[in-house]
Amino acid sequence: MITIDYINKCLSSVIDSHIQVSPNTKLADLGLDSLTFFTIIQSIEKDFDIEIKLSNVWNSLSIEELIRNINADIAGDDMHQPKDRV
Repeated sequence: MITIDYINKCLSSVIDSHIQVSPNTKLADLGLDSLTFFTIIQSIEKDFDIEIKLSNVWNSLSIEELIRNINADIAGDDMHQPKDRV
C-alpha cells in the first residue's frame, strides 16, 4: 500500500533533494516536469511490481488522490507489497 511516507521517500530519491509533501499538496504545485514525474511512477511500478494506469495518475489533483488511485491499482493486482529499494 502506498503511503505519504513512501511518496516522500520516492520524491526525495528521484529529485535528489529532501522534500516533504502532505496529502493535500497539489501535484501541479510540485513543479515536476513530465520526465521526473514518469520516473517517480516507474519507481512505484517497480517497487510494487504493478502497472499503473496513467488515467489514474493524470486524474489525480492532489497527493492524496494520487495515493488513492495508485492503491486502487495495487488492490486490483492482489495487493503486492513493495520490494526492498537498493
